[in-house]
Amino acid sequence: METKLGTLLDSEKALSVLGQEKNLPASIKYRVAVVIGKLVDEVKRYSELQKELLEKYAKLNDEKDRYVFNSTEEAEAFSKEINALRDEPVILSVTPFEISNLDNTDISAIEMRSILWLIVE
Repeated sequence: METKLGTLLDSEKALSVLGQEKNLPASIKYRVAVVIGKLVDEVKRYSELQKELLEKYAKLNDEKDRYVFNSTEEAEAFSKEINALRDEPVILSVTPFEISNLDNTDISAIEMRSILWLIVE
């Protein structure tokens, strides 16, 4: 299965909720665990690359607690590169699962929306 890095990153909260859900069938728990494992790896790589891009296009403020862009051009260049990174494909060795597997869970509609890429009807 293929998805975009940004889509995977955006599903982090919902996957965390599902990862703690006790009412899932074992096969779905396994699939969620596989995706969470991949997510952890991708979040680490994404964070490292995001920091590199921030260091390239921005400077730390005097308090050293956030990055500040010196120009609109630098902010736009950062945005362009980070969006391109989020658009990169990510291959997952997992089969999507049926929405009926979530019937007895407490996942919210907002959380479910972020994992629609992992669900078939």
